[in-house]
Amino acid sequence: MTLEQIEARIWEREARKKELAKKIKETDDVRELREINEEIDRLNNELIELRGRLPVGPLRPVASFPYGLGGGDATANIINRGVGTSMHLSKELRAALEEKGRLLLERRAVTFTQEEAAELRAITVASGTVVTGKAVSPEITPAFQQVSSLVDLVNSPVLIGAESYQKPFMVSAGTGGYTTEGAAYTDAEPTFDYVSIAKAKITAYAEISEELKRLSPADYATAVFNAVRDAVRKKLAKEIVLGDGATGHLVGIYNAPANVMPPVAVDLEIGAIDKDALDKIVLAYGGDEAVELDQPCLILNKADLAAFAAVRATDGKKLYTIEYNGGIGTISSDGSFKVRFVINSACPALSAAGTPAGTLTLLYGYPASYEMPLFSNLEVQESADYKFKEGLVAIKGMVMVGGNVGRYKGFVRVKKAA
Repeated sequence: MTLEQIEARIWEREARKKELAKKIKETDDVRELREINEEIDRLNNELIELRGRLPVGPLRPVASFPYGLGGGDATANIINRGVGTSMHLSKELRAALEEKGRLLLERRAVTFTQEEAAELRAITVASGTVVTGKAVSPEITPAFQQVSSLVDLVNSPVLIGAESYQKPFMVSAGTGGYTTEGAAYTDAEPTFDYVSIAKAKITAYAEISEELKRLSPADYATAVFNAVRDAVRKKLAKEIVLGDGATGHLVGIYNAPANVMPPVAVDLEIGAIDKDALDKIVLAYGGDEAVELDQPCLILNKADLAAFAAVRATDGKKLYTIEYNGGIGTISSDGSFKVRFVINSACPALSAAGTPAGTLTLLYGYPASYEMPLFSNLEVQESADYKFKEGLVAIKGMVMVGGNVGRYKGFVRVKKAA
């Protein structure tokens, strides 16, 4: 192969590398990036072999280099011929090349020492890996909180292997009465009832490319694994409120049966969130002999929490003080009660103009009054077998669970008034 042919091939491969570098900037496809980097590696190996065949002796004038920088900068052309950039040159080599460039501009022959030639080739090998594609952070920025904390506050007895569950509860303890001598005692039997809780299957499924798992520095597999688990929990957190009770579904608090949640006793109509709203809700909950303030929790949409924060006293100061830690916290005022709250986006916002009258919105009560028995453990599994040919890794999550209100008048349901 002639010197001109070697130089021409070097020029072609350098031009191809520039095309590939441009493609890297234009694509986000992992497979395409891998193919591009493989081709760049092949080109770099060919360039190393071709440059090794260039003569070390006298060189032709710079003007005859087809891959020069424009016929004048001799040093730049030598550097371009050897490594493509001067960034990796040692101070001594840079000075030597500048002198040789000056001589070449005078059309004088120059020679490279063995040390200079060896360093040029070493730099060529090192700089061949400069084009490495787009930089990728090894850390995946997480999404904001996706699962309501309510799912961790309800009562979850473990009943692995059972098909259904009955939760008994007391409705009334009865009342004693006066009795004259010799007369029968006053009947005061306590009243009991129960709810039936059937098994439901909650699942989630996702697939990721094996390239993401094996080649990317970011741990996509773990992120997807956790996301599938959270997807199951996210569904449960919403069904605790909204479950319609159909076959194979949870029964949510909104749709709890009348024997455990009689509407006349637990539904409270409120027109707006104002200075009296929290008092009305707290005093509507529980029995006739006490105000429950130990562990009850206000379950509400984030928009309604903002509405509480926006209420002002007559002097213009905030009426309610809100302390929070993620999706839970407390809400209080100097002249009112202090109660816990938990955000759940499944609750329609009472404060939203588009929420029609008659809609159930906020809830208030002991979260443990809701029974969510676990008929199986929450399982998240990974498999590369199902779509082995396509190179996809499948991740699935599943839990067998049930749900219903398990305490008589366990919650106050706030209904938007006309």
